[in-house]
Amino acid sequence: MQWSFFVFLVLFEIGSLVCGATPSSLIFIMGRVIAGIGSAGMMSGGLTIIAGSVPLEKRPALMGLVIGLANSGSVCGPVLGGVLTDYANWRWTFYINLQIGGVVLLFLAWCEIPDQVPKPSPMAVIAKLHTYLDFTGFLLCAGAAVSFLTALELGGNEYAFNSPTMIGLFCGSAVALVTFLAWNYRKGDDGLIPSSMDGKRLVWSAAATNFTFVGSAMIQIYLLPLYILPGSTRRHAGPERDQRFAKHLVTASFRLRRRRAS
Repeated sequence: MQWSFFVFLVLFEIGSLVCGATPSSLIFIMGRVIAGIGSAGMMSGGLTIIAGSVPLEKRPALMGLVIGLANSGSVCGPVLGGVLTDYANWRWTFYINLQIGGVVLLFLAWCEIPDQVPKPSPMAVIAKLHTYLDFTGFLLCAGAAVSFLTALELGGNEYAFNSPTMIGLFCGSAVALVTFLAWNYRKGDDGLIPSSMDGKRLVWSAAATNFTFVGSAMIQIYLLPLYILPGSTRRHAGPERDQRFAKHLVTASFRLRRRRAS
């Protein structure tokens, strides 16, 4: 568990380095992909480490602390990013991760985090990695998503929706999705989405809730700067964005208190 977290942190650092030193938009996107993989592993890995090394009665408080620190980053990030962009360079919004990550890497190499269950050696895991991960399912699912999102991005901007390029992207996305569903059904519990989850309403309800929640959050993150903040300086755009997000935090705190009181 410790070394898995270590690897994901290294991936995040590599992605941040690529983003900071990028010479083009394509390389920047590739760096963001690498950093995103590392970030996802660190988030889930951090919660897993807490679950494995902390007593049960202390887990909710520490997990809440981790999630709270992550959310505080979304508040402080725009402000710090604006300051770095104005007084240094936008690349330092990624380079700053290297210094912080380096300290965390040294700490991970020094401390020891116990595993919840006995695990095989890393070489044994690497030798059987293809049996643990559904690479084919991942490629099919990722291909369907990338084709569909690319069509939505280019459609109406660079290409008409009835152009051969758009039709090819939509059809390719549909074919990849159908192929992925058939492949995942064939793999059963070894697939990217285990078939044992198909009939569990709790899992799908949680997934649908998270889909709508993250979707609404992304609308604010991407569209708010485009339509509300034009004309603001880089230093003032972050605080203006945070002021608009503050009302959601206040509303959520009142709702949480009412639920506890009831």
